Amino acid sequence: PTYETVIQNLVKGQVYYVRVYACNSLGFGPAKATTPPYLHPFDQASAPSQVNLFVTSDTMITVYVAPPISDGGDPITGHLITWDTAEGFDSMTGLPDDGNVTVLGDTSYTIDQLTLGRRYFVKAQAINLAGPGLALKSLPTSVYPNTQSPGKPVGVSLVAGALPGQVNMMWSFPMIPKHGIPCFGTAAAPRTCPTPSVGSVASNGGDEIFEYLIEWSLESDFTTYTTIIVPGNVLS
Repeated sequence: PTYETVIQNLVKGQVYYVRVYACNSLGFGPAKATTPPYLHPFDQASAPSQVNLFVTSDTMITVYVAPPISDGGDPITGHLITWDTAEGFDSMTGLPDDGNVTVLGDTSYTIDQLTLGRRYFVKAQAINLAGPGLALKSLPTSVYPNTQSPGKPVGVSLVAGALPGQVNMMWSFPMIPKHGIPCFGTAAAPRTCPTPSVGSVASNGGDEIFEYLIEWSLESDFTTYTTIIVPGNVLS
């Protein structure tokens, strides 16, 4: 026969080692350790502490998810992000307007191939060994994909020019959208935004970058400054 019991009032997340002895009228026999040899009690995680929703372009929205207050006693391994055109997440329309994705390690995720001007709702759940935890709806509760202005250029640098009175300026295409949240990855390790079927990567806001505005000043706060316009295909 198989026997079982429940050990109660343990602390979530604390590792416990367990073994069992058989006993008869002559006393206890040798101990047998459990398989696995130890375990930590855990439960589903609480809802993420923050779920923010941003418009990235005319076909993309970006979701930022912050860790839950309680991991349920087991480390958070990822998040389940769900989106829909229905506030109750029950439209049943299927991809790309209704779907979900499991995101591992990243704090942000960009949903693409959406419809310009259509309203989208998003919620997220933290995942541990118990599966997805409680859901939290995004703030704002919904957004409409639409064209945005581009994000900040990256790799902006100055080097001395070849002639006196000159400096060379260099920069690269924006990597993070205007809203400041990476399309994928984390703030410390952002990754490139998706590229739509037509056009450049979405950190351009959904519209091709055709020029850059350069300002220079004698004051660090740019109280007064001079400007030039550089075509978008010129890198220095």
